[in-house]
Amino acid sequence: MKSIRWIQNVLIDGKPGSLEIMIGVQSIADRCYIRVNQESEFWFTALSTNRAEIIQQGLDLLKMQLASHEVHSTDGSLYPWTAP
Repeated sequence: MKSIRWIQNVLIDGKPGSLEIMIGVQSIADRCYIRVNQESEFWFTALSTNRAEIIQQGLDLLKMQLASHEVHSTDGSLYPWTAP
């Protein structure tokens, strides 16, 4: 299995940015990280082997990392912080 990268374009404090969650290298939950823009990856241990649950875990970590910033979807609405 190749890794899966979940990427969303957002506005962070009014400036274009991106949120990235990488899940799996050999299996879906073996290696995971989050990243904002081109900053260094923050690796985490997945608490599940379910794709949606891992993405939600990554979103929760991103939300904590960006707590002091305003994050909006590209349409200007507040970013929902929920897995699709």
